[in-house]
Amino acid sequence: MQKPKVVVPTPKQKWKACLNNFVHTDQFEAFILSLIIINMVIFMCHKPRQDKDLEFYFEVINYVFLVIFVLEAILKIACMGRKYFKDAYNVFDFTIISIALVSLFMQVTGIVDIGNQTSILRVFRLGRVLRLINKAQQLRMIFNTFLITLPSLGSIGLLLLLILFIYTILGVEMFSMLRRQGTIDEWANFEGFMQSFFTLIRVATGEGWNFVMDDMLRQQQSNFICIKMTKYD
Repeated sequence: MQKPKVVVPTPKQKWKACLNNFVHTDQFEAFILSLIIINMVIFMCHKPRQDKDLEFYFEVINYVFLVIFVLEAILKIACMGRKYFKDAYNVFDFTIISIALVSLFMQVTGIVDIGNQTSILRVFRLGRVLRLINKAQQLRMIFNTFLITLPSLGSIGLLLLLILFIYTILGVEMFSMLRRQGTIDEWANFEGFMQSFFTLIRVATGEGWNFVMDDMLRQQQSNFICIKMTKYD
């Protein structure tokens, strides 16, 4: 059953009512979401050891985005008051902006030397793209369905773990004496429970499973064949 849409009440003050109507228009939300997407593109273009001038332009653009996002939060808090923090998405936006401001403050003042971790903190602003979930109806339905079925995924994971446990024991019992060759090495073998367990995880994820299978099927390898020599130099 779909949850009813939360209606934001119009404030009694005239200036707050005008501001409330402005920040909740579809055009304003589309403008903010377009900035979020552009900000994502800027992050995609960033790479280590790039040109200093380009790095400077990226930083300036990120600061402009941050100012706009801060102004958006200020405008919504001004017209909505405490009701702004009753919306989970607004709280999430406010948290992302706060982290960005803290990282900027640390970077500018140099109070704490956190090096490249300031860039890691700035990446948290990309989390604002999750607001798309609240705007796209079909995406919101899928997301809500995922949240509802999330507890059941734990039971499915436990069942898969049990199956993996059974095959791990079988692997140790049947292939513990398998000679190491090729991909069957110290990291992938069935000589113990943990080695067998991680080998099966590797096979289940498709990481070179065919090479593991070929080395397990190989009966002999040239490296282990004794060569008779008639003379020695």
